[in-house]
Amino acid sequence: MTLTLIVAFALTIVVETLIAAAILHRFVWLEAAAIQCATWPFAQLLVWRTGAYWPVEIGVAIVETILWRAVVPISWKRAAVVSLTANATTAAIGALSKLLIH
Repeated sequence: MTLTLIVAFALTIVVETLIAAAILHRFVWLEAAAIQCATWPFAQLLVWRTGAYWPVEIGVAIVETILWRAVVPISWKRAAVVSLTANATTAAIGALSKLLIH
């Protein structure tokens, strides 16, 4: 894994953890890190192989909604809000960084 991917992964964990903590009103570091470890590598592989950035992000948001619901005792609606807000934020950061780099 390159340094760029390591930094991107770490930033994804930090940003999504902070967003989840703000929405859930509690710190969910382990849960967020576990969810990212479960989805991030597959998302990177799919984007790398297909170039389908936004469809992959939508798929990740759906999977992470299920995972949030499974690992934290919250409603489906709240899990979806956490997942969609966190993924929309990090997806936008990723898309913006690609535009600025290229």
